[in-house]
Amino acid sequence: MKAKFLLSAILLAVAASAQAQVNSIPSQPHLLVKGQAERTVKPDRFAVTVSLDRVDMLPDQARSSVQEDASQVLKGFKDHHAISDTIEASTLSIQPKYEYEQNKQVFKGTQVSRNLTATFGDLADVRRFIAELKTSENLQLSGITTSYSGEAKLRAQLKSEAAGQSRASAGGVRQGYR
Repeated sequence: MKAKFLLSAILLAVAASAQAQVNSIPSQPHLLVKGQAERTVKPDRFAVTVSLDRVDMLPDQARSSVQEDASQVLKGFKDHHAISDTIEASTLSIQPKYEYEQNKQVFKGTQVSRNLTATFGDLADVRRFIAELKTSENLQLSGITTSYSGEAKLRAQLKSEAAGQSRASAGGVRQGYR
């Protein structure tokens, strides 16, 4: 009984999908035209991610060390003009740390981790921040990504230009059929 119901449901879904595709095909002859627009932009936003990680047999010592490192990194973000509303600090992640030694799982302590991110509006500020950042096995620069601050506005402008080009192409095609 369940198999029949399942088979009926699948067939009904397939039939509905096929009907939707048939309805999307226009009944009149039609032509498809496309527009295109592009720009090359220079990135003006630089997002930096710093990862903090400590392992210690004393959980409070690991937490305290990560907090001290976080304070220094956050100070560096501010000192080097990171955009204030982009500065983020993840919550602390605290968990046991194990490693395998001679096919045995050995407890190494409590691992405390945290990620800090900030976006800079000037490449020179990012470079100065990185130059002063003292990395170690516990404090690592884990990524830099670039972006363009006017992306949303530019994207809307490009869509408008592409639509205008499509309208012009369609008009040319329409004139050709007269």
